[in-house]
Amino acid sequence: MAIISYIHELFNEQKCQEYIRKLRWKDRPFICPHCKSDSIGDWGIYHRRPGLKRYKCKACNRTFNDLTNTLFDGCKLPFQLILLAIFLMCIPCSCHRIRRELGVHIKTAYKWCWWLRNVALSYEVNRQINGVVEADEIYQTAGNKGRCQTGKKELNHQPRKRGKKQPPGRGHFQKDSPAIIAWICRTGYTVLSVVKDFIAETVQKAAENCFSLLRPFLALFRGISKYNLPGYIGFFQFLRNFNKLNACQQSELILHAALEPSIANRAKRGEFVKQFDHFGLLHTAINLSKLL
Repeated sequence: MAIISYIHELFNEQKCQEYIRKLRWKDRPFICPHCKSDSIGDWGIYHRRPGLKRYKCKACNRTFNDLTNTLFDGCKLPFQLILLAIFLMCIPCSCHRIRRELGVHIKTAYKWCWWLRNVALSYEVNRQINGVVEADEIYQTAGNKGRCQTGKKELNHQPRKRGKKQPPGRGHFQKDSPAIIAWICRTGYTVLSVVKDFIAETVQKAAENCFSLLRPFLALFRGISKYNLPGYIGFFQFLRNFNKLNACQQSELILHAALEPSIANRAKRGEFVKQFDHFGLLHTAINLSKLL
């Protein structure tokens, strides 16, 4: 068994909560999330969540804690597993690998990976490039993974062949081979977009070594739906633009954004990934109601 499977045993729930408390109020005013009052006092602890402090607002007489209105509000998972999941995403690892290491259900792992990936995209939605910019494109094989139209799959079906064959000609969305355009600024920033094709009209609307890193990154997920491709591309853009930071520092950026109530609410609704959908690839928002 991999050594990484035992890392979560080194964490302590109380120390994790203390770290979250410092990060939550590090550069934010310590005010009541309900009425915005700064007249706050301590109000006991949670016996089932060691280290999670409880506060009471003297103005509205309501209680709250360090996780109120954040992405982790009401989370039942041990917080050391959440921290480990964020770190594994930045290595990076696939959702199935994270599920094995954390020992949780695949739906739970997918739900949290999808939320945390959306939180990371909050750093990239307003990314601007200027000066001398280099551009290039590739075509990524991305079909209808996870979108079975025939209901329950039959047990005696033929296995899917390795190496999905594409129709001749240049790829596009209808051929399950959407284009990915990369704009790389010489100052260091990278902006990637998923588009339906790479014709002149598309480029008007809208580097080589970047794609050499993108291909192995996408290969980790063993096939990606073309409807979810913008989310993975946006997360790769986040890792690329913060490549000077190690995985722990990148994880702290994601965690810091997840503790912001305004970002957490938008991340759960998938609003950030929709902003990467420049040409309407996502026909409908990802529905996570069945996973909750």
